[in-house]
Amino acid sequence: MIRTILVVSVLCAGCNDPKPGAAASTSTSTSTSTSTSTSTSTSTASATASASATASATASATASASASPDTSRKGTIVVHIGDSFTEAYFEQNLRARFAGVGAKYVVKAQTPSYTPTWAFGGYEGALDTLMNMHPQLTLVTLGANEVDMKDPQIHAKAVKEIARKASKWGQCVWITPPMWKKDSGFLQVIKENCAPCAYFYSDDHVKDVERQKDKIHPNEAGGAKWAAAFWDWLEAHRDPSAGPWVLKAD
Repeated sequence: MIRTILVVSVLCAGCNDPKPGAAASTSTSTSTSTSTSTSTSTSTASATASASATASATASATASASASPDTSRKGTIVVHIGDSFTEAYFEQNLRARFAGVGAKYVVKAQTPSYTPTWAFGGYEGALDTLMNMHPQLTLVTLGANEVDMKDPQIHAKAVKEIARKASKWGQCVWITPPMWKKDSGFLQVIKENCAPCAYFYSDDHVKDVERQKDKIHPNEAGGAKWAAAFWDWLEAHRDPSAGPWVLKAD
């Protein structure tokens, strides 16, 4: 916007200059030497103004092109699976953001939810059915019901299977719940086994999440804060040159 105004200012300054003919006539009545000097100065000023106007116009066009809206995500499909945390004002706050970039956002949350059930055909084969939609981005919000397992490694195979299926058609991100208590190591199991899905450890990105009366699930304000933190991370890590939802390598 600043560059556009500069172009107009330069052009208008040229519009208010005296006509070249009038300047020459006035100078002639004084002396031939003055006329030559004034004519040269006027030509130089005109050339400088023209060059400045051309440079400003080019810069303005470049800025306009770089500010053109990103429509690469329009029509893409985003699938989100998860447990009760998904519905704790998280997906509700993500929905408008995905709609804003033209993506179709499909959510399937099951309460309570467990990784082995999702991985191996449970919930009426929900994960396989959703993957038949060929989503370019799949979000996984699972783990809240397994954070107090005595032996979390026994669900490592399930995490791997979910990640394999969820990343079949595009980018996948595993989103941990914002923690309300110390876990027994299951979040580390997810981190070590969710590749090729990206790993979003929520507690690294959002603090002091407000909770519902159960002191577990985020309330409306907490869910909004959590969703905003994840969306900011997603936008910052996207690589549009590689695809609509592809993330940059860490």
